[in-house]
Amino acid sequence: MACVTNTEGSITLDWGESAELNELEVKPTGYQIGNNENPIENHETTEDGQVVIVDLELSNRSNSVINIDKEFYYNKLGILYDNSEIIRMDLDLFPFDVYVGDIQPNETVNTNLIVYTGTNSVSDLIYNKDNLSSDSSNHEEFDFTWPMNNN
Repeated sequence: MACVTNTEGSITLDWGESAELNELEVKPTGYQIGNNENPIENHETTEDGQVVIVDLELSNRSNSVINIDKEFYYNKLGILYDNSEIIRMDLDLFPFDVYVGDIQPNETVNTNLIVYTGTNSVSDLIYNKDNLSSDSSNHEEFDFTWPMNNN
């Protein structure tokens, strides 16, 4: 499918395609969805919940150090849940073992986005260069999306 700009203005990419920005390249390489019937080791769920784990490559394409902190995960990345709500990873509430630290110029790190949701469908991984709005109904704000086909 390759890069497509949809009517909301965001760029839709296939899994494995990078959101290439001036400095940071974000590349989701795969995802898993776990629940009671399809559990993921070390990520238990309740009967009315599920866990979504997205594998990410973050590459520094600049000439200076880029810091990845807990705010990066919360403010820039999310999962569009039930086509209306943005679910984010809050490392203050759930201190998952994900990459937090500096990425040196021309360095790539592997990390994850991990979120817990209800059992309704997740539709897209979303990334925004600026912080995501708290208004989850404003889908025009997403710079990049990667569709998740789990319906």
